[in-house]
Amino acid sequence: MKNYSSTTLVDNNNDDELEDNDQIPPLQPLGVNGRNRILTKSPIPPLSSSPVVQHQQQAVNLPPAASLQSLPTTTSNVTDSSPTENVQQQQITNSDYDEKERLKNDLIQLKTELQKSKETIARLQKSEEQMRERLAEQAQRQLEKGGKFEDLNQVSRPTELIRSYSSLYSQARIDALDALDNIREMSDADDLKSKLLFSVVV
Repeated sequence: MKNYSSTTLVDNNNDDELEDNDQIPPLQPLGVNGRNRILTKSPIPPLSSSPVVQHQQQAVNLPPAASLQSLPTTTSNVTDSSPTENVQQQQITNSDYDEKERLKNDLIQLKTELQKSKETIARLQKSEEQMRERLAEQAQRQLEKGGKFEDLNQVSRPTELIRSYSSLYSQARIDALDALDNIREMSDADDLKSKLLFSVVV
C-alpha cells in the first residue's frame, strides 16, 4: 500500500511540472454583451512584430476611393474605343490618300491640256504671221505694177461684191424692157426706153 501511494505522488508531481513547463493560460469566459475575453498572457508574438504581416500591411496601401472608381472606367473606355478609333483613323488615311491621288491625276491632265493649248496658240500665231507676210508681199507687188489693190483679208472686197450682185437686176431689166416694147407709141423711142429703164432700175 505504501509503495502504491508513493508512486501516485510521484506521478502527480511530474504532471504538475509538465503543466508549469507548458505555461498554457486557462480559458476565460465571455464577458458581458458577448464581448471577447482579454488574454493576459500569450506566447504568440503580436501581429505587428511579424515580418510577413508587416509586408502585407505595406502592400495593402490602396489609393483613395475616388481614384479607384475612375480607374476601371477609364481603362474600359480606352480598351473599348481603341479598335474603333484605329478603324476610323485607317479609313480617314485611306480616303486622304485616294483624294491626293485623284488630285494628282487631275493636275497632270490639266497640265497636259495646257501644254496642248499653248502649242495650238503658237501654231496659230505662226500661221497669222505667215499670212501677214504674204499680204505685205502682194501689196508691194500691186503697188509696183500700178494695178488695183484689194485687201484680200476682208470679206467685203469690191471684186467679190460685184461678182455676187452682178446678176441681181438683170432679169428685172429684161422684164422692164419687154414691157416698154409692148407700148405702141414707144416702139421707135429707144433712147427714151433706155432712160426709163435706167431710172426704174436705179
